[in-house]
Formats: sequence, C-alpha cells, structure tokens
Amino acid sequence: MLNQERSLTLVKIIMIWFLGFACGAPFMNFLVNIKYGSSVIIPLINFLLMAIISGVGLFLLLKKKGSVE
Repeated sequence: MLNQERSLTLVKIIMIWFLGFACGAPFMNFLVNIKYGSSVIIPLINFLLMAIISGVGLFLLLKKKGSVE
C-alpha cells in the first residue's frame, strides 16, 4: 500500500513538472528572446523554472500528507 502511494506521488510530481515546463517554456522563450536574443540561456531558464515548479509541487504534496510541518 505504501509503495503504491509512493509511486502515485511520483507520478503526480512528474505531471506537475511537465505541466510547469509546458506552461513556462513558451512564455520564458518569449521573454528571453525579447531581452537577450540568445539561444544558450533559454534551456537553462526552462530547466530552472521546471525545477522550481516541481520543487513547489513536491513541497505542497508532502505538506498535504503531513510529512513537512
């Protein structure tokens, strides 16, 4: 039962991560292209955004379960 919950939580984290990437990437590309016009920094910003959103999603899931106070 615990293992199933853990895998379900992992699936939720991955979904949140990809949702964040899908929502954030085009917007960040647009902003970065206006400001810098450089293609090197775009993947870095996308990855950072994805990591932040997945981290927040993970924290919220753990908080909901009561693991984090």
